[in-house]
Amino acid sequence: MKEYKHYFTPLFFSLVISILAYIFNAKISNTIETLRINSLLFTYSTTVFGLILTAYGIFFALAPLLRKDIIKSKDINAVNKYFYVCLLFLLFQVISSVALLFYSNIFVLIVNIFLFTFTITMFFYIIKGIKAIFNLIVNED
Repeated sequence: MKEYKHYFTPLFFSLVISILAYIFNAKISNTIETLRINSLLFTYSTTVFGLILTAYGIFFALAPLLRKDIIKSKDINAVNKYFYVCLLFLLFQVISSVALLFYSNIFVLIVNIFLFTFTITMFFYIIKGIKAIFNLIVNED
């Protein structure tokens, strides 16, 4: 359970935002129809998925250049997991945003809001992990 503790904060934050979205669904539905956010969510999710996948590929393509102790550190492993979870949830968001394009329902929208907030909060963990890895690299003797 301890290895999954980093996912509780994004999960909690996403659930709170989703519950608030459900409570204020009439106002949100009106805003979505006015601003045509359905297509924006699809564009966002596909663009961010591609960018995160590219960043993940570049980051770990450079990993063999690091010392063995840095490669085997818990920070590299944590960043790998954060990238993987973020990509997985972004893939779910791409799928649910396509569903929102064709089936405009408040529950599909709330799923999109949940996935959006979860991936945004995962970015903080990815950035924190990359900073920790950078500190390991800079402090090498």
